Amino acid sequence: MGVLRPLRRWLFQRRLRKLIDLPLEGFPGGDATGAGWAFYRLARAFETGTEMPEDTALAFRCYLHSAQACLPLGQICAGLAYWTGAGTPVDPVAAHGWWQAAAAQGNPGGEVLVGIQGGPTIQMNPAMPSSPQS
Repeated sequence: MGVLRPLRRWLFQRRLRKLIDLPLEGFPGGDATGAGWAFYRLARAFETGTEMPEDTALAFRCYLHSAQACLPLGQICAGLAYWTGAGTPVDPVAAHGWWQAAAAQGNPGGEVLVGIQGGPTIQMNPAMPSSPQS
């Protein structure tokens, strides 16, 4: 019986990885907003290692899916992953783009990150350090 639990977990994770690679249109239910929240919750589980083994690359992919589903929180987290290089190469331009997308939806966090609400103004210099300037 002790062998079945790890085997079930392995099978579940294998199926989950295939689901993560589906385009949003192919997500069961076809609801982009619901898919965005589902991917966001999956990303948090992979990022923190609370319900899944910690895996920053899978967390980034899930955040990216939630961002593509126009979930502002997913857009902010995808931007932060690009900014810090968590699960992806550092890309400040992509990070700023996701934060602008969140700000365009009126998200206060996105507005602060792009400097609309008096937050840090992020310089788009490739030689800059890997954390936001204040």
